[in-house]
Amino acid sequence: MTAGMKDMPIEPASGIDPDWAAQFPLATKGRHVVNQQGRRFHLRGINWYGASDHNHVVGGLNIQSLETICKTVQSLGFTAVRLPFSNEMLRSSVRDGSIDFSKNPQLKGLTALEVLDEVMHCLARHRVVSILNNHTTHGEWCGGPDRNGLWFDPSSSFYTEEQWLQDWTMLGRRYRHCSYVVGFDLRNEVRFCPWPFRYPIWLGTGPRILRQLLRWLGFHDWADAAQRCARQLLQACPDKLLVVERRIWPMRGLRSYETSLLPELQNRLVLGVHHYSWNGPGRYLPFAHLRREGWQLVSRNLLRFMRIFSHKNYGEMSDSELSGVLSEQWGWLLERDVCPVWVSEFGTGPAPGFDLDWFQRFVGILGRFEVDFAYWPLNVGAKPGGGGDEGYGMLSKDWTPKPEGDIRLNLLLVRNTVAGRRPRVLTGAEAALEDFWQTHLTADAMANTMRQATSDTFQLLLTALWLYTREAWLRHLLDALAAAVYGAHGTRVSEGNRGATGAAPEWPLGLPADFAPVAPFVESLAPCMQLVQAALLWFEEANIRHTAVTYRPLQLPMLGLQKLVDRYVAARKSGEPVQETGRLDLGYWLSLGGGSFFSSLSSRSMAISRLAKTRCNVLVIIRPDETSPSYPKHMSLRGSNVDDSIFSLDTLFRIGRITRTVSSELDVDGSAHFAGPRARWPVIIIEVYSVSCFTEVMELLQSRQQLHPGELAAKLEEWVVSAPPDREADRRLAAGQVLQKAAADMKGNGILKAKSAEVDTFMQKSRQMLSKAAETAIAAGQLETATEALLAKARIPGSNKEKDCMQAAAVHRAEVA
Repeated sequence: MTAGMKDMPIEPASGIDPDWAAQFPLATKGRHVVNQQGRRFHLRGINWYGASDHNHVVGGLNIQSLETICKTVQSLGFTAVRLPFSNEMLRSSVRDGSIDFSKNPQLKGLTALEVLDEVMHCLARHRVVSILNNHTTHGEWCGGPDRNGLWFDPSSSFYTEEQWLQDWTMLGRRYRHCSYVVGFDLRNEVRFCPWPFRYPIWLGTGPRILRQLLRWLGFHDWADAAQRCARQLLQACPDKLLVVERRIWPMRGLRSYETSLLPELQNRLVLGVHHYSWNGPGRYLPFAHLRREGWQLVSRNLLRFMRIFSHKNYGEMSDSELSGVLSEQWGWLLERDVCPVWVSEFGTGPAPGFDLDWFQRFVGILGRFEVDFAYWPLNVGAKPGGGGDEGYGMLSKDWTPKPEGDIRLNLLLVRNTVAGRRPRVLTGAEAALEDFWQTHLTADAMANTMRQATSDTFQLLLTALWLYTREAWLRHLLDALAAAVYGAHGTRVSEGNRGATGAAPEWPLGLPADFAPVAPFVESLAPCMQLVQAALLWFEEANIRHTAVTYRPLQLPMLGLQKLVDRYVAARKSGEPVQETGRLDLGYWLSLGGGSFFSSLSSRSMAISRLAKTRCNVLVIIRPDETSPSYPKHMSLRGSNVDDSIFSLDTLFRIGRITRTVSSELDVDGSAHFAGPRARWPVIIIEVYSVSCFTEVMELLQSRQQLHPGELAAKLEEWVVSAPPDREADRRLAAGQVLQKAAADMKGNGILKAKSAEVDTFMQKSRQMLSKAAETAIAAGQLETATEALLAKARIPGSNKEKDCMQAAAVHRAEVA
């Protein structure tokens, strides 16, 4: 291919979805990348390297077809691919063995640059955009300080700064008409070259003579080079995003970058950063966490003490420390709505440990900052010329998705991926709905997220909780439907006959025809709700819980609120113990959530902010009870003012104190929502204790005859089935004892004749429950529980008392032995 042909614009590929392509070219607006309709376009990307190495083409083409790999990228939920290339690749042929032409016959006879064209065309046919990244000068693995550290090779008479500018200009002209090539990443990881010594600086402004003097001394201004490159690219191709990365050592913040590049690059500029567990802010010591023993540990600590190297790398920081450092380095650009930041490289291996722990913290922060990203990398197998296998890759060895899923992909999907929908030019209510789907997950995305997590119990349950908490609009919608159906039917539905949310009744016979179409919708979500409850209990049993105070602002009708306050005050005046007891027959109790999972905020400031914005008249402050606590599960959700703590269904709330105040008294941060003439309104603060007392609730409701026939046994069975394996025996024992006590109470109250059939049922269910409890406990080695279950069963009329007692004695002897 001649130089003139390279400069000619290539035609866009055929077979691309026109509706998808209509949203390009992209631009920037404040902190976001936006499409032609002005809606945010999420750069949820992944790196696909190879064109920057000695093979000169993307990895995997020697194993799999280009079509298959591009389809895989789309199926994993990514919307963008960062394609590293070298300047050497632009003028090179394909290396032998780097492409299997039997699987990729369309690539035969093409140059390396033409193969890159086909890669971007194919990605576009799968609705994935491309961003070109000038990764290296020479076709070789990108490492530490070397000849690829700068944007030119100081030892080469060919790969000069001028040649680098010409290469970018050529690419700008070449992809001028390919709107799905949405951006150019000017240079990867700018760093110093040891020989001949050249050191990059960010000068930005200053007299030219100073820049020339520094250049003569070996200091080259990356700001000046990026500005000149951007100007030439905007002349050649004015509608691409321009990504400018920071220098990586020392790794400073972006405080002066935007002032050097804006407003000249307004609506085009994206600033790029890279983060790994082994690097860090400032003058970091790479892989410092591996220096854990002997002289390596001593030298590491000494060098850090002398401030030669930074005190901590990113992987050694706590969640709050890491969040604070990232906010100081680049998060402020997002907070002030200056320009987008793209975390264009970060990654880790799948093995549990130091790196994966950091990755989980880091991805959570990405979600909270709502920042775009590109994971490193898609590739698997041997690194081309880099030594060893690629440990951070996400695919199987055959370049297809892992059948068992991948924990890193699960975390990215859970924290960050927003499933794409086909863009349309919409107005009014349709546009608002489309915007809604830009920040919420579709049913397909939720199902795919769950499937990706099925290989690991922890990830599956965590994902279920996250989806439920994040997409709580589903619960609100179902509860609204349930209320409408309930009102239309006009009959009481058994408490034991509940639907998906726990509050929504199942669809009874005679349901009005208008509601019939939504019945499958409710029924299909019932397993999800069961999974949420099981997840909450599993995490609590695993001691993964949120023990701190949580908050929930509410807007309650004044009449009902006043009745609540009056009854509480009356109970206090009568001398009834309110705060000190956990007995359900004493004190004052609330059931929050309307039969659904009650959620709250872990941040007081966020709760106050929401209260102010929505002018709520109640602030509920929730503390776990001291004797029978119910702990919520805390979810690290992105964004602000979100309910990030969720309680299990069996949680009750005991009132500890009620106080009156005014809204302005709650303002500790000087919120603008409390300003103005209407800034003061009455607020009731209700302090409650979250209590787990399922069996006590069942006993109380049964004693008050507020349960329908068969409902007690059904509820207890549901409770037992949802138990973690190590608690099943305990729950069966407790359920059997509740049924046994209920039968005894009915006999004692003289209603045996009227409800003899129900008493017999209770005794039969109790025997079955206790027998299964003993069996399960023995299998699990819980001999004390087994003994107690057998003795309780022996006390039930109709049981084989002698056999049960003998077995209990044998179990007890085994326990003592």
